[in-house]
Amino acid sequence: MINLKPILLTGCTASGKSHLAKELAALSPSLIINADALQVYKCWKIISARPSQQDMNDFNHALYGHIDCNDNYDVASWLDELKIQLDYAKVRGLKPIIVGGTGLYFTLLTRGISEIPSISVDTRDKSNELMQNDPKKLLSDLEEFDFQTFNSIDRNNFSRIQRAWEVFHETGKGITYWQSKVLPPILPINDIIPVILKSDSNELSVNIKNRFKTMIDQGVVDEVRAAFKNAKASIKSKPAFRAIGVNEIKQFIDNKMDFDDLQETVIIKTRQYAKRQRTWFRNKFMSWKSIEFSRKTSLKRLAQDIEYM
Repeated sequence: MINLKPILLTGCTASGKSHLAKELAALSPSLIINADALQVYKCWKIISARPSQQDMNDFNHALYGHIDCNDNYDVASWLDELKIQLDYAKVRGLKPIIVGGTGLYFTLLTRGISEIPSISVDTRDKSNELMQNDPKKLLSDLEEFDFQTFNSIDRNNFSRIQRAWEVFHETGKGITYWQSKVLPPILPINDIIPVILKSDSNELSVNIKNRFKTMIDQGVVDEVRAAFKNAKASIKSKPAFRAIGVNEIKQFIDNKMDFDDLQETVIIKTRQYAKRQRTWFRNKFMSWKSIEFSRKTSLKRLAQDIEYM
């Protein structure tokens, strides 16, 4: 009988997660489910390193490239869609392989999400306007009206600042209050196979550099140009347009940055992001199984080892 225990697979950007997911899916009927906050967007096929169309044809995939770049999308939306896909997999006898590098998605999936009320369109519009025209007011409002959140929030992460502002504006209570009211996890840690794919930092740096070159060869500049052409107003407030490389490539398109600076900036920012991911995994995923991976590792053998964990 096939073991249908879900496999959760994460790791730093460019560590080879998608390749390993394919090897896992080749072992038994599976559904590969996206857990990357950027790969959900239709416009970011190249810049998010989304699985190729051939991969999508060869294996069952879900939650890839289905959200318009002009739309808002968050972890609560992902969890709602994920539950539907898990039910789909269960009915059809497919093993769920949930793969991606967005640590927050996995954390709330396995630990539970706060019961925060939904945000109204009016509040979202107000926060988007502030985000575009006066983002510092979002932080100053938190300092004045929700000091507990202000005192604990990352003040360089304006996505989280905007979210905290919306919650207080909508409910009159700080996000720390709502975070204390946690719903049960969708997939408790004991009911899954949780795996972190670890790569040597030097090898990961080479992978990041090579992936940027591949993106250029595949036409990522045209992809960004098309996304901005089709974008609606207030795109700076949209999560999709905060992806690493998007702003830099737009500056290159507008002749505000030469190619060498573009390449250096994107590679450095991607390395910095990988470092933040490692910190998240180290602090939040202590009970997960860490597996070393390098170019010499047999993906097929590694997939077999994970399958029988």
